[in-house]
Amino acid sequence: MSGLRLSTPHRDPARWVGLPTEWPLPGFEREFPDAATWAATAARAIWDDSPLTPRPAEVAGLTDVLTYAAHHFPGAFPGFEVLLHLPGPRDDPLPVYLGDLTTDPEDVEDRAHEILRHLTGADDPYAVEPPVVEEFGNPFLGQGLRVLRYTADDRAGGALLPCLRYAWHLRGIDGQPARCACLFALHPDPARLIAALDDLDTLARDLRYEAATGTGDDLSGPAAPPPPGRTRTPAGSAVPPRRGASD
Repeated sequence: MSGLRLSTPHRDPARWVGLPTEWPLPGFEREFPDAATWAATAARAIWDDSPLTPRPAEVAGLTDVLTYAAHHFPGAFPGFEVLLHLPGPRDDPLPVYLGDLTTDPEDVEDRAHEILRHLTGADDPYAVEPPVVEEFGNPFLGQGLRVLRYTADDRAGGALLPCLRYAWHLRGIDGQPARCACLFALHPDPARLIAALDDLDTLARDLRYEAATGTGDDLSGPAAPPPPGRTRTPAGSAVPPRRGASD
């Protein structure tokens, strides 16, 4: 959204790491020319902030994990910003994606709920069981949807792949087009995602739009020294095909 960006100003920096999505990192080209350089700095910072003492090779191991995350996680939702839920340096990072999508002005009144169900996968025909669909309030974005669903991951022999999605439909802010603000989380280990539910709900309630200029939240934390940059609008539309529309 031009002039505005999604922000989570009150998230816990001890549990969240901002993941850069561009290399060299804009504004820090010399310090962080590539993902591996950033990951090494972030890994040391995460261990330094932890009460735990790293075993031999654990700092290097976390560096490898963060490097992999920086190379592979942003591709799941191009254009979205990425946060890693990482309560401790020995935890498996859980990627969380934040972004927004435009909606057709004609759909603002009559299709808002359908659009939210489409974005959250509430009616996913490939879900292995009916998704858990709940209304979810945010004091800044209003009433939205929260959907937890499980699909079969063919790449992992049909193993369950859980996905948690939040979405809110906004009818325009400061004259801007109607938007859907989204927060998505997924992980191949259902227990890892379920264990993070409280932190994910807290983050989702903190999500808001703020002015793109100034020194506000930048979707990064102390464990990720440089900011990953402002939220960009992903390509594509939030609007599902109209029922009865021809292909």
